[in-house]
Amino acid sequence: MKKVKVAYEMISIEDLYVNPENDRYINDSEDEISAMIDMFGVANGNPRVEMVNLAKDISENGLNPFEWPIVWYDEELKKYIVIEGNRRITCIKLMTQFKENKEILRSIPEAEKIYKLSYPEGAIECVVYEDLYEAQKVLAKIHQDINEGIGRKQWDAYAKQKANSKLGNGSKTYSIIQFLREYEGVSPELLECMAGSRWTSKLERVVSFRKFKEVYNIEFTSDFSMIYKDNVEQVYHMMEKLVMDLINLPATGNFRTKKDFDNYTDNLPAEFITQVPDENGKNVTENNTAEKIGEESCQVKDSNEVESQEQKNDTNSQEDGIQDDVQEEKEPEFDTPRKISNQHKSLRKALRLSKDYAEDMFGCLGEKGKEIIIELESINYIDYPNASAALCRSILEYVVKMWLLESKHPEQFKEGDLPGSYNSCINDLANRKVLNDKQHKMLRRCANKEYFIDFLNSCIHADSKICVQQTALIDGWKCIRILVELYVEGHQK
Repeated sequence: MKKVKVAYEMISIEDLYVNPENDRYINDSEDEISAMIDMFGVANGNPRVEMVNLAKDISENGLNPFEWPIVWYDEELKKYIVIEGNRRITCIKLMTQFKENKEILRSIPEAEKIYKLSYPEGAIECVVYEDLYEAQKVLAKIHQDINEGIGRKQWDAYAKQKANSKLGNGSKTYSIIQFLREYEGVSPELLECMAGSRWTSKLERVVSFRKFKEVYNIEFTSDFSMIYKDNVEQVYHMMEKLVMDLINLPATGNFRTKKDFDNYTDNLPAEFITQVPDENGKNVTENNTAEKIGEESCQVKDSNEVESQEQKNDTNSQEDGIQDDVQEEKEPEFDTPRKISNQHKSLRKALRLSKDYAEDMFGCLGEKGKEIIIELESINYIDYPNASAALCRSILEYVVKMWLLESKHPEQFKEGDLPGSYNSCINDLANRKVLNDKQHKMLRRCANKEYFIDFLNSCIHADSKICVQQTALIDGWKCIRILVELYVEGHQK
């Protein structure tokens, strides 16, 4: 275990320095006085009331001997920067060093209540860390909930993101916040709203939705650096709109679920959506109506109409019956394993298994299962998205039933409740060590985060509000085929 250099010292109140770079602040403070003023305006809770309550408790009962402030000596300032305990030290300084300070009183009228209190001690026992990084590591571990402002004050979502980034644990959410803060032309109104509202957790939820990437064309590296194809001005324009709408909830709608976010993005004006065309030369949206995002990858058909061959030729002109052109089509980027039968050989895009299996290995699936796999591996999911979705759901229900019938709890398969049966199946397989941790996590995310089964059901029932998106269909299929392939391979032993 690494030995951390720590000392316990009595430090005068004047030598302590309230941290202007406190993780609670959206924007760093200019100096110590500004930091104390900002402490009364942090986003979470009711800081003005809580700070007064905390000062009263310290004046009457003293500091908690089990919660010494954590400090680090700054050679440039010649002061001890408070890493943990800024709320307590602020209260003590307002009772002593900065008592009756007019600048603070003008900004924080509640300070007058603290000025009337007293703190008899001139020095405070502190934990002094030689290494700032080690002090910040401890800080990230100890924050808990509060007790009407007297106990440790829990960090809000932004403070947690900021503190974790200092320890090398960045996040997509924090990268977006930093992008906005550091943008050269950032709006003062945006900065003010970001500093005064509880919205970071909402952004964290939104960034996790699949459609975020589709609408804004933003991705992240392994260290959570932003990657975008639009110019920086457009990215700022889009993110400013999103964050302001999150802050202005509920006026702009509800962002609690994926469906809420889908509805929000479907109604976004075109100027707030990525302007970079996709690989087919089309933008995510072409007008400012509620036209569906990702229209190039879906076909929403009226239940009373049958799409004519002429319409199909217009949208698929490069594949219009010309075999030479079909043969030149590039394979899709995702796995494209073999097809089961030469009879179903196809150069068109299809949902396929990821491995090359011998024909006789599929006997364990029975004729029904084998036929579904054959159809999936031969049908063009671009031309027939709804049929592909129906086949995906069919093989998913089929293989889930096969797995559960072989388990110790076959009764867990319930007709009409595929989501419940699916969860029972993957939990049982994880307990039996059939699934490794990575596979289990991937399968659970498919069910719980992306609502993939609900998506398939909507496609099958021709819900006019749902379009079949290539990304969703492919990603979901990659999960389904894990269950199929494990079943096939497990029955060869």
